[in-house]
Amino acid sequence: MSPPLLAATRRCPNLMAARRGPPAAPSKASPPLIRATAVAHSFGRPPPLRSRAKAAQMRGRRSPPPRIRATAVAQIHGDGRPNERATAVAHFFGSPPSPRSRADGCGGRRQWRPTVRGGRRTNNEFISFESGVDLNGQFWKEKPNTPNLPQLKVEATEDITEDIVANTLRRAITFHSTLQAHDGHWPGDNAGPMFVMPILVIVLTITGALDAVLSTQHKREMCRYLYNHQNRDGGWSFHIEGPSTMFGSVMSYVTLRLLGEGASDGDGAMEKGRHWILDHGDATAVTSWGKIWLSALGAFEWSGNNPTPPEIWLLPYFLPFHPGRMWCHCRMVYLPLSYLYGKRFIGPITPTVLSLRKELYTVPYHKIDWKRARNKCAKEDLYYPHPHVQDILWASLDIAVEPVLTHWPGNKLREKALRTVMDHIHYEDENTHYLCLGPLNKMLNMLCCWVEDPNSEAFKLHIPRIYDYLWLAEDGMKVQGCNGSQLWDTAFAVQAIVSTGLGEEFAPTLRKAHAYIKNTQVLENVPGNLDLWYRHISKGAWPFSTADHGWSVSDCTAEGLKAVLLLSEFPAEDVGEPLDAERVFDAVNVILSLQNNDGGFATYERMRSYSWLELINPAETFADIMIDYSHREAEVESCIEKAAMFIEKMQAKDGSWYGSWGVCFTYGTWFGVKGLVAGGRTLSNCSGIRKACDFLLSKQLPCGGWGESYLSCQNKVGTFESFVCAFSLVLIRQKLYSQSVMFEYEDLLVVSNVYDLKLIDID
Repeated sequence: MSPPLLAATRRCPNLMAARRGPPAAPSKASPPLIRATAVAHSFGRPPPLRSRAKAAQMRGRRSPPPRIRATAVAQIHGDGRPNERATAVAHFFGSPPSPRSRADGCGGRRQWRPTVRGGRRTNNEFISFESGVDLNGQFWKEKPNTPNLPQLKVEATEDITEDIVANTLRRAITFHSTLQAHDGHWPGDNAGPMFVMPILVIVLTITGALDAVLSTQHKREMCRYLYNHQNRDGGWSFHIEGPSTMFGSVMSYVTLRLLGEGASDGDGAMEKGRHWILDHGDATAVTSWGKIWLSALGAFEWSGNNPTPPEIWLLPYFLPFHPGRMWCHCRMVYLPLSYLYGKRFIGPITPTVLSLRKELYTVPYHKIDWKRARNKCAKEDLYYPHPHVQDILWASLDIAVEPVLTHWPGNKLREKALRTVMDHIHYEDENTHYLCLGPLNKMLNMLCCWVEDPNSEAFKLHIPRIYDYLWLAEDGMKVQGCNGSQLWDTAFAVQAIVSTGLGEEFAPTLRKAHAYIKNTQVLENVPGNLDLWYRHISKGAWPFSTADHGWSVSDCTAEGLKAVLLLSEFPAEDVGEPLDAERVFDAVNVILSLQNNDGGFATYERMRSYSWLELINPAETFADIMIDYSHREAEVESCIEKAAMFIEKMQAKDGSWYGSWGVCFTYGTWFGVKGLVAGGRTLSNCSGIRKACDFLLSKQLPCGGWGESYLSCQNKVGTFESFVCAFSLVLIRQKLYSQSVMFEYEDLLVVSNVYDLKLIDID
């Protein structure tokens, strides 16, 4: 099986004509073609001057005029299954986002609409688009019967009536319904980290598949994404919002070079990026993950890495530091990394790699002290400093253990360990349909399959699933942090629509969402001995994204279950048949099985070890990654009460909860209050809910909204700025305080019940 052919052209109607032509036909070995369209619009402010000049240079044209309207259309390849059709549409309105200033706004709306076998796949490729086609309002054109309700403006002195609120809710749901994919889910951009795309590009470069997998247009859009997110000082961040780091800068710079950018290209951007790296200690100060990936590429020496021995997978499971006891994301990344380290694998040394050896370091490559570079890390990246015990451990392994394992007869043990690691890699690949848990272990597993056998079927099966991770937006093409958040977003969309009391009016939308949620539920456990493969039960669970992904997640299962239970209260002729009772019981069983001894719930698997395992966490940029922290009536009641007590125990003194994912305190407080309400707490009998009210009201901004910066999560101290989504979370949280209790805060009275929310000015 050959990789899908990615022939592409791109058209910008307001610019000078580009070279165009019909898309190349797929090879005979390619899977059946599934038709799809993807449209990208960018209106308003032009991109930064540097990226504009660079884009013009790449297209052989002068810089574009101030207003741009760019279109790109995609085709989607299937995986060989017959009779599959798909449509993917991406729209972007407003100013292109700029990494320079928050004042640029939200960056517009974006949408990507794949529909293949229940939303299992997202494969895309650019083709040309006919000139003169008007793509404005494409969502409305696709659904011509969608009502266009008038916007009602309310003066500051005017009363907010129930009719006004209902009209606003109808307009919001109507618009949101137009963003729904044909298979029922709501697609969205799930990117942000800057270190994900580099792994893909490095792996494709090493395996020689870069040009076969990524067309010229893919590369161009990826370069545009990296240029758009370069900071003013020339560096790149760990993620798109942050200050420059060595990890982000080195990986982004290397990616641009591998994508074909010269050392002096980008209207000075490449030189600025290189100067930032050299001025901050050069690439020897990159984090441990960067060191390993550069070593595989050939731009860093393996002797400059701390040991990641694959033999750890041969240790008995009862040891608390066995990798099978680690958090799955940590475990599944270090699994392929240990294979590459055990092999000391180095890819082909190309002229670009030789050039990078000169560009990334302040001293000649052959004079670098690689032993000293092992524990060197730029201060900008040092979020989690290594404890001394870890340095002693790595040094001991390098001095006393590695020489034994790399020479006879110890190398026989290494060979066995490498075979064991590859068995686990193949198991993960096959049971996620080559999507894998996330993009990092997906790309690394793909590389390991190629190292084991460049012509292997496993490597070839990895190629088509790369496109599930690609996302085209107004800032360029990126690699997402997962293959999407389809189930997660769809479950919340259903709950939001139902909570307005307008569900019957939007039955077609709910019907499609219901079908998607039911199709995404995991129906069987992964095969084989779960203990042998260190997996938890998954039958009845819901994953974060798609059915093919298949990894069970506790909160996704809870939200998916809530959505189908809400929809079961509607007539079947409106929203479809309710979920079978046995499948509901299976979901409850998974949730119960994931509760830890302390009453909290793990994400993917129960906590399997101890928090002191963080002492051997080798990742300088991540903390708390080594373990997964945390139908039968009596057991369910006990489970709920233990969980509610755990939530109360985790509440901070100021009334907030720390949320581990992104928006942090507002997000965590939303779920904290939801959990307490589900546990029978109310505003009148629970001081925790009252403290949460006080906390959120104290954080309301002068504009009337709520919001947070990513710094809240990183620094564990609230950093607040307004966003519409955070404001919505606060309103939803207020709605959940009591199903029938009227309560007062200052000059705002909130009347709350299951399907109604009224804001009444007391005065």
